[in-house]
This record gives sequence, C-alpha cells and structure tokens, in this order.
Amino acid sequence: MLPASGAASPEARGRLDAAVRKALGGIADIKVQPAKVTGEQLSMFIDLNAEVCDNDDLICLSKLGILAEVDLLLIVEASGQRTLEVELTLVNVERSAVVRTVDGEVRVDDQPNITALVERVFQKAEVPTIVDVTTPTKPVTSTDTEAPVIERGDGVDETKLNGTQFAGVTLASIGGGLAGLGLLGALSCEAIFWTGTGAAQTREDVIAPLGSALWIATIVGGVAAASGGALYLAGAPEGEARRAE
Repeated sequence: MLPASGAASPEARGRLDAAVRKALGGIADIKVQPAKVTGEQLSMFIDLNAEVCDNDDLICLSKLGILAEVDLLLIVEASGQRTLEVELTLVNVERSAVVRTVDGEVRVDDQPNITALVERVFQKAEVPTIVDVTTPTKPVTSTDTEAPVIERGDGVDETKLNGTQFAGVTLASIGGGLAGLGLLGALSCEAIFWTGTGAAQTREDVIAPLGSALWIATIVGGVAAASGGALYLAGAPEGEARRAE
C-alpha cells in the first residue's frame, strides 16, 4: 500500500492511511507490507531510478512492485477537508494493469465506510455499514470501474511481456541506471584525484576509495544491464527470439 496522495492535508492523509491499513488487516488472503518497509523501498527505488512514480504510470508502478516483491499495489488518493473524496486503485504488478478503481466520500474517522471501500476494491462481500442512529453519517457513494490494460505504442510493450521478459527489462533498466550514475561519479573522482583538487590526505583517504567503489558499481550495473537483456531474449517466444537475433 503506497502512502496516500492528493490535495487532502497531510494529517488527513495520515489518518486515512491508518484506517485503510486497518481495513486491509481484516481481509483474508491479504498480507500488507509494513509502512516502514514500503518507505525504505520507495527511497531505494527513487535512488536507483531517479524518479517518483505517477499514480497513472503503470510501468513505473510495476517496477516498484517487482522491487518490493509484492503481487498487488493499492494506491490511495484523497482530496477535501472534513469529508474526503477518496479513490482506491488496485494494480496488478505482473500484468502492469489496473484491476479495479473504487471511489467514494468518507470521513477519516468513519472506519465502517472506509472498510466498505476497501472491501469493494478487492471485490469481497460487502459488510453492512453500522451507523449510530444518534450520529447520522453520509453513506458511501462509489462507482466501480474496470480499467483496460494500457498498451504503449512505441518501444517495448511491457504490458505484453511474460514474467521472464518483464524481469529482464526491469533488471536492464536498473542496471543501466546504476552503471550510468557509477560512471559519472567515478570519472568525477578521477578528475579530482589527478588534478590535485583539495587536500592530498583527503584525496588519498576519501576520493581514491570512493572512486574505486564507483568503478565497481559501474561494472556491476553494466553486468546487470547485459544480464537483463539476455533474460529478456531468453524469455521471448521462439519466433520473437529469432527476430531479435
């Protein structure tokens, strides 16, 4: 479950996150990744890819899901103040596709209605909303939409890749990024060391070891990129592999 985004206040989004996680905990067959782990993986993903996924960028979201080793991603968007307009989107990581989108109006302290939304996005049996007659609340109004798989018209259509091919594309992308960043850093260290910039002791104790580590990272990234390309070709159907050769 990704942290809630949208125009709602940070406090409201935080309370909504907690309520959605509580609802998810009551659904059988669903094991929710802890928020702390998700935060660490988001930071790692941004460091490796130098990008933050938009909520409608299914390819980017699937790469994040593969890194996190999860099957599904739940995206929460919220706007409003006291009453929030909430949209929940469930993404299938392997298919790079939206499974279902559900929206409704809830309050952050209205756990029954938030639970109803979460149940609906997973297509579980709806639980009757328990309402205190002394405190009437606005019922959830929502629409369920089945979104089609989004296909890209240029380059590699990642929505049509099998598991092996998609893993290859992801590995090549991450490896290429690591190699590029490593090479840039290594060349900078080499320039600092050989031009005599800064104190000699600093160049020997800091710059030289850092440069060596970055050269290693460049090599590792290059190997990962090459391995990803090989994995993509290995997972291609026979006819497609022959065309690639």
